[in-house]
Amino acid sequence: GRGKGPLLTGKNALDIVRDAGFTAWFPVQAGVSEWMGDVKVRRRHECLITQEQIAEMAGRLEPGDILLERREWYLSNIGLPGFWPHAALYVGTPAIRRACFDDEATRDWVRRQGRADGDFEALLRARHPATYDASLAPLEDGHAPQVIEAMSEGVVFTTLEHSAEADSVAVLRPRLDRKDKAAALLRAFGYVGRPYDFDFDFLTDSALVCTEVVYKAYQPAPGQSGLNLPLVKVMGRAVT
Repeated sequence: GRGKGPLLTGKNALDIVRDAGFTAWFPVQAGVSEWMGDVKVRRRHECLITQEQIAEMAGRLEPGDILLERREWYLSNIGLPGFWPHAALYVGTPAIRRACFDDEATRDWVRRQGRADGDFEALLRARHPATYDASLAPLEDGHAPQVIEAMSEGVVFTTLEHSAEADSVAVLRPRLDRKDKAAALLRAFGYVGRPYDFDFDFLTDSALVCTEVVYKAYQPAPGQSGLNLPLVKVMGRAVT
C-alpha cells in the first residue's frame, strides 16, 4: 500500500462530495420530476382515447399484456426519450386470471412453487396477502384495479379506465407460455407499494420507474423464460 494513501484519501473525499451532492440534489430532482409529470400545458382533462374505446379494448386484453402509453402536452415528455414515455402491466381481475391460468402447464408450475392444488390465484394471495387484498378494492368510479404501474406515487394498482385514458396506447403481448406470464405477474405483485425511482436506477429494485416494473417482472430466471429486453444508456443511466 506504499504511496497509495494520498490517492485513497483523495478518492474517499471525492466519494463524500459526490454522495453529499446527490443527497442535497435528489429531493430537488424528485420534486421537479413529479411536477413535470403532473403539469399539462394544453387540453387539460381531455384525452383522445375515449372510455368507449377503452371498454372495447378491455375485451381483447390478457393478463401479462404490456401497455405502452403517451399523453400529449405533459412537460415530462420533454425529458423522456422515445415516443412512448410510459409503460404498464395489465394483470386483470381475479376472475380473468382464473380463466387465463387454468391450463395444465401453469398448474404444474404452481405446484412446483409449493401450492399442491395448482391454483395460481391462491398462490398469488398466499405470497402477497396485503397486496392481493389491495387489488380487490374498487378505485375510481367503482372500477376494478386491473393494471400495475409505477407513477410518482410509487408502484400501485390502477384501473384500466384510468391507465389507458391517454392520447395513444399500444398493447404488446409477449410470445411466452402462460406459466411464464403467471410468473411475471407473481413478481410484479411483489413490487406494489415500492416508491417511484426518481433516480432512474435500473440496478436496484428498492424503487422502480414504469418501464423497470415491466423489465424486472419479465426478467428471465430459472424456470422462467422471460423477456430479454435490451438496456440503453440515457444520460449515463441504463434504462429500457
